[in-house]
Amino acid sequence: MKLPGMTVPKKLVPAKAPAVLTKIAPNVFPESTAPSGGGSLSDPDDESTFFTFFSTIYLGMFGLTLLIWPSVHSQDGPFTNPMAYWTSMSDTMEMQFRLFGAALLVIVLGPYMDELFGGVGVRMKAFTEQVLLLNIFLFFIFLYYTFYAPVSGMVSSMWTAQCYLNSVILAWNIGELLDAKKFMEVYAIFNAALYCFFGISLAVAPSLFFGPPSPVAYWKQWGELDLLTGRSLGFTLLALAGMGYYYMPLGSFCNQIFIFNLFNMGLFIIPAFYGGASAVSSMWEIQVALQVAIVCTSLYLEATGVTGGWKCKGPNVSCSPGLSVNGMNLFNFLFFFPFFAGFMYDANALFGPTGMMSEMIGMGMFTKPLGETALWFGKAWSVAALMIVLGPYLFDCGPVKVVKQMATVYLTSSALFAYAILNYSIFSLPLMYGLGGMNVLCGILCVVVAMPSSSGEAMF
Repeated sequence: MKLPGMTVPKKLVPAKAPAVLTKIAPNVFPESTAPSGGGSLSDPDDESTFFTFFSTIYLGMFGLTLLIWPSVHSQDGPFTNPMAYWTSMSDTMEMQFRLFGAALLVIVLGPYMDELFGGVGVRMKAFTEQVLLLNIFLFFIFLYYTFYAPVSGMVSSMWTAQCYLNSVILAWNIGELLDAKKFMEVYAIFNAALYCFFGISLAVAPSLFFGPPSPVAYWKQWGELDLLTGRSLGFTLLALAGMGYYYMPLGSFCNQIFIFNLFNMGLFIIPAFYGGASAVSSMWEIQVALQVAIVCTSLYLEATGVTGGWKCKGPNVSCSPGLSVNGMNLFNFLFFFPFFAGFMYDANALFGPTGMMSEMIGMGMFTKPLGETALWFGKAWSVAALMIVLGPYLFDCGPVKVVKQMATVYLTSSALFAYAILNYSIFSLPLMYGLGGMNVLCGILCVVVAMPSSSGEAMF
């Protein structure tokens, strides 16, 4: 009996139904959904993929073992398990894990309900969507208990490995549901939002958001140099990610952020595993696990070619007198690259109070040595600035738009230097007067070059 408004699922349509439909509307089915032998309908949303096969095996293994014999995942279980997650399991834990195992098996068996019991099964695409929600929840739960609030009895090495594995699986899961173009759009928005969040937080109050007693403190020690370099990174992130997303072609922006994320992976590993007294290693380990998912996503987009590939270009500077966009971009690269090399090598050895600059001209740029926090922020700032100045040459970013980004970097740096000179005692003033004045001049020149009357391009 069929009630008004009630529809019959496709898998319950009688075998002769497709023939009737064909008589009414010939060729109604596209090739991919044409009736197959026996009269069933082929559904593109119900096709198995490598991801659904992997998820079935992966989640099914945990579901079965947790339901039947949870203690196999502990070191004191029925046999020696080199991949144990727990040192020991109580009866209460076993009961809880059996409940979780049963829930996993229900999800895993969903797509096969029709084959096992007849009736209607969960479509593979719906299964992939269910697994995405599960992977998101599990990913952040694993991050929390592995790095932020460890539980007694955990085998930390296995839980750490599980976090990294879940990071890769999560990126794969998202890519499975989105076509490459849509995936690129989501990736670009996510990175722009992520780095703008850090940019605003660092520019406004770095120690408030990322120092004690914040629940997401990354650094314990905050001095004047730490605040200066943190704010410099914040403003540069806003120019790179915020203005970059607004101004640049989507493919160019994604290529630029891809290289930036690769650099960041290395920078995050330093405080996560080799940090000193200032680094909050647990927060950095969480950041590394998140970065694995971001980098895997970047690699997927590059492999599909959806970003449009790479268009490397050399400097294009005319010999005619006067300011030009291309000449300004070349100057910006030549000006910032030595700072990148210096901060990535050892800022104290070059710019510190007893560094190379002090030996050469009798004074260093800074009157105090940079500590762990400032050294890291200096490296991160130099990488972000390098990504911007490489825009016209490596990422096919519009030259005028890059000049606008650099105008923001110069002018915000000038304001930070002026504030630091008035309130801090960290600079050798003769040097900083010159450097600050140069930043003001370069910022003004960038604005002049980028004006519509000069560049022929709208300012916004």
